[in-house]
Amino acid sequence: MAIYQVWENHFSAFGEQDIDKIMKDYDEKSIVYVWDHRDNTCCTRVYTGYNEIRDMFLELFSILKNLDTLKVNLTEIVDERSVVFLEWECKGCGISKANDIFIFNKETNKFSHQSISVY
Repeated sequence: MAIYQVWENHFSAFGEQDIDKIMKDYDEKSIVYVWDHRDNTCCTRVYTGYNEIRDMFLELFSILKNLDTLKVNLTEIVDERSVVFLEWECKGCGISKANDIFIFNKETNKFSHQSISVY
């Protein structure tokens, strides 16, 4: 499975807020780092493994109650580096900008690492 297929699943699952579908992109070794700058501080959280990452998405989906203002500003897939860069916003839900970097593991066909900065 190629990075493009995993990304397609992730992108559609995010828009659908389908927790089971989005979790197909992660495993027990996956790690997600989140830097939340929304209150002018930098709260850093690390989510390790399937269950913690699942809880992170459940929390995020509870914040993203109205996707009318969800907008993707940039998506760039660098296949030879196994990286996806995403810039998005959902101003109606209090997210003026977010940047995600995904590191894809070609052996497991999962995201091994993800970093999210939310503004």
